[in-house]
Amino acid sequence: MGLFKMFKKEEKNNKLEFSPQVIKTDNVSQTLAEISKTYNIPVSNLDFDILTVETFVKLEKESDFVSIDEQTIELIKEKNLLENQFFEIKQSYELKIRKFTFSDNFELIGKLGANKTLTEAFYDISPASILNYSEMLEHILIDELERKKIKSGMIIRFEPLESNFLSDIKELVTKIRVLGSINEDFRIHLCKGIKAIPPVKMRVIEHYKNREEEDIRFKEFIYPIHKDDLILEILKPKKGKNGRNCRGKFIKVDKLRDSEIPQFKIKDDIFKREDENTIKYISNKNGYVYIKEGVIIIKDELEVNQISLRTGDVRGAENSDVKLEIKESNFLKEAIRDGMIVETTELAVKGNIGNGAKVKAKKLKIEGQTHRHSKILSFDADINIHKGSLKGKNILIHRLEGGVVEGDNIHILQAISGKVIGKKIKIDLMGSHLTLISSELIEIETLKGSENRFIIDESLVTKKGGDIEKMENRIKELEIDFRKKKEIFNDNKAIVLRNKFTINELKMAIKEKQKLKIAVPPSWFQKLKKFNEFVKKTKLLEEKLKKIKEEIEIIKEKLNSMQHSLFLAKIISKSGFGEFNRIEFHLIEPPIKIVYDTKSEDEYNNLFMLKDLGEMNYVIKGEKL
Repeated sequence: MGLFKMFKKEEKNNKLEFSPQVIKTDNVSQTLAEISKTYNIPVSNLDFDILTVETFVKLEKESDFVSIDEQTIELIKEKNLLENQFFEIKQSYELKIRKFTFSDNFELIGKLGANKTLTEAFYDISPASILNYSEMLEHILIDELERKKIKSGMIIRFEPLESNFLSDIKELVTKIRVLGSINEDFRIHLCKGIKAIPPVKMRVIEHYKNREEEDIRFKEFIYPIHKDDLILEILKPKKGKNGRNCRGKFIKVDKLRDSEIPQFKIKDDIFKREDENTIKYISNKNGYVYIKEGVIIIKDELEVNQISLRTGDVRGAENSDVKLEIKESNFLKEAIRDGMIVETTELAVKGNIGNGAKVKAKKLKIEGQTHRHSKILSFDADINIHKGSLKGKNILIHRLEGGVVEGDNIHILQAISGKVIGKKIKIDLMGSHLTLISSELIEIETLKGSENRFIIDESLVTKKGGDIEKMENRIKELEIDFRKKKEIFNDNKAIVLRNKFTINELKMAIKEKQKLKIAVPPSWFQKLKKFNEFVKKTKLLEEKLKKIKEEIEIIKEKLNSMQHSLFLAKIISKSGFGEFNRIEFHLIEPPIKIVYDTKSEDEYNNLFMLKDLGEMNYVIKGEKL
């Protein structure tokens, strides 16, 4: 035990005691770390004073380091030597290293920041800092911030890298002197070096090929474009610029490889716009972009044999006034292959539309047939054989085989099966198992089949079913609101009538006293004022009731107008109606269906309409034309 105590005592006697010391170094962080290790003191407990700073520069590749002076500084500025890769800078510091001590009059709280390449550095001083004004405050701030810079390896007291450092500190000191404190972060720009600018490589951006990422399925080779759209953009090559950071280190950027700017030939349908950075080729009309052997052309019409994975989808040209013709006519193949998308203004298809294909065109002609899982949208459509889904306005179908058709004016030459929804529907030859839904007219030249449904329904054709429901719900809401307000109004009106005689007597009494110049009790005026306000409130309530009633009438008028169209709608078969066909009229209010199943004697009836016999009695009547 005694030996152990002896070793402990010897260890204590050999422990080094730290005292302030003057050291010359060119790496402050390393020096502090070594002292910390030697004396077993945390680096955070060490601080230092800057006694002297020596700055040395190397101006040329073969020259030696020389001590800096004012003439050297001017030379560096004049010749922009910081941008020269052979220019070097280093510093040596004489420091008095001591233990860190707190001051009651000064404490700098904030955050040191810099950009990624350390060509700019700053310190944001927090309002929580203790900054008491004195003649020495500027000097104290400079010393403190220079210590922070040295710890981060930054060059200090070198004017070319400290353009705003001293002026920012002076501005801060002025604020403290005038205002006594700062109420928000104050930024001191510690250093501003030379930001490196990487070279710009020559690049051709094909804007006409761009699509939203979520829309891309296959690479597209047919590219619709609109007037004033950017077709191509050439980024001109530019040399980069070397930089230098706040530690004085040179930042070298890559050299720019020689690259030739491509030249494109254009005509009046394209115009060229050029500046120092880019060359842009812009479309002067709607069409399809065609580029071959350095020539850019905008075509109004385009012919392809087939739309497939090889050509890619055709998108975004439905409003471009351009025409696309697809020539594949073999009935065993598809002109538009499975799953492909075609969007253009005018489309002529010689052959068939594949499974899952989507077609959108203002004007459309399909000489083949559509697949039952295809989807087509067109303002004017002319289709030979239709099996898929079609929405449009003016539609002509030569033969309908189980497809779905929606439009305004629909003409079908032969309908074998399917579903048709339109304002006006005309079928030349009609088979069995069809559903026809119209709001105005269904006209059949020859009806051969049975088990067909003829439906007149305004809401299904105009897609106003949701609107009708909203209007009906609105009427219910208004009627409930009307009843509540009406009850309050009636009570208020009764109160006004009961008190009207008393109020009139009060008015006369007030006039009499005023005439005799006798003081009127204030309570009389208050009672009169209160009554007048109550009357005004009752009148406002009456106005609200009037507006609610008007809104109910307007909505009912709209519903009645839609309902009335049912009594004008006609279902016509010029060849008469055979048995086992169903005729339906769907009323809006009340929401009921009037149904009639045709019988054998209806073969002499050419016209069916809905009749109102009064007292909610509606019937479907058939007659001869």
